[in-house]
Amino acid sequence: MGSKEDKKSSSENASEKACFIKKYLEGCKEQIKSNEVIISIGSEACDPDSFVCSLAVAIHEKAIPVVNMSRTVFESKGDLQYLCSIFKISNNDLIFLERPKGRFSLPARIVGTSFKVGDKSYKIEDKKMKLILVDHHKPVEELRHCELDMIIDHHALSEASLFARRIYVDIDAGSCCTLVSKFIGHSLLATKNPKNEYFDKIQFCRHLAKMLAIPILLDTNRFRKVTSHFDRGEFKKLIKAADVKKEDIVNIVKTIKKVRLNDKDLDNETILLKDFKKFDKDGMVFGYSTVKYSYEEWVDREAKNVNTSSESKAGSVLEAAFHAFKREYGLDFLLVNRKAGKKRFLIMVSCPFEKKLAAQHNFKHVDFKGLHYYEIDVELSRKILTPAIKDLIHNLSLKE
Repeated sequence: MGSKEDKKSSSENASEKACFIKKYLEGCKEQIKSNEVIISIGSEACDPDSFVCSLAVAIHEKAIPVVNMSRTVFESKGDLQYLCSIFKISNNDLIFLERPKGRFSLPARIVGTSFKVGDKSYKIEDKKMKLILVDHHKPVEELRHCELDMIIDHHALSEASLFARRIYVDIDAGSCCTLVSKFIGHSLLATKNPKNEYFDKIQFCRHLAKMLAIPILLDTNRFRKVTSHFDRGEFKKLIKAADVKKEDIVNIVKTIKKVRLNDKDLDNETILLKDFKKFDKDGMVFGYSTVKYSYEEWVDREAKNVNTSSESKAGSVLEAAFHAFKREYGLDFLLVNRKAGKKRFLIMVSCPFEKKLAAQHNFKHVDFKGLHYYEIDVELSRKILTPAIKDLIHNLSLKE
């Protein structure tokens, strides 16, 4: 067993590691006030992979990390709150992109979008911005007028992505943190001539390596999924640099999977926004939410507060909530996806080609107390199904 001095030294090292992140983020809160900024931003779903990637790349590139969602929704995500607690990051340390609801013209949306820092807001319309996109390749519409400096992603690119000055993509990678680790690896592991002063400390390098290792193990389901060989290689490199054992990261991942299951305590809008992405194709706008909440439990929860004429209509209460969300966020249709073990389920709200999509992919229809949904192939994640949906929209627009 270690001595009291060893434990004290370890505690001091942990505090020292934390202060580097704090120091960098404090500087960013001042930089965001400038008229010209470079921001590093993850996807609007803001899962641990996106969040960690945007922070790591920001530090490497001397950019400002921005959370691509509102603070309210971010605070509801148990996985991210736990992750931040490990690395001593508070919500007050972060900068959030706050965007308007509804369906407005692009100029109006830009006017209504701002960077939220504590209790202060800074309008994006007043700034000239360069973007570093991580874990996605197409900016949210309010940022599409900005210059694309770099993309690091593990999704198939769109034509608009080709305008970026630098592109690092590997579709086979199970985690974007794998690509980020490869990209900043020379700085992370080197002790001479670091590009950024924050990489000059060995303790900080260990800190950041541990951060990057967690989403790799999480997104690859501890390498049980088919992944790129780079995922395993970078993970091994990172835990060695972090001076931690794989078991330590496994325990963190297990906790993340538990604490993110908090949907039952949240309102419907927040549940749908926790892992939400908005897409547009040929003038049609759709939303795609991934939830952890059991559809059956969700139906029963909503029906408790409404006096329905029969149990068979209880699902209509939740369906009404989906339609209200669709209208409030200006969507033509909404998809709600849930994966439970080796099964995956999908709800489609006002989808104009629902029957065609279901037939193409052999969806199995399910009815629970009046809520209609489908059991689908477990491999049909949002990443896989979205391109097929965009193809259907394109074909539909060609016929009109």
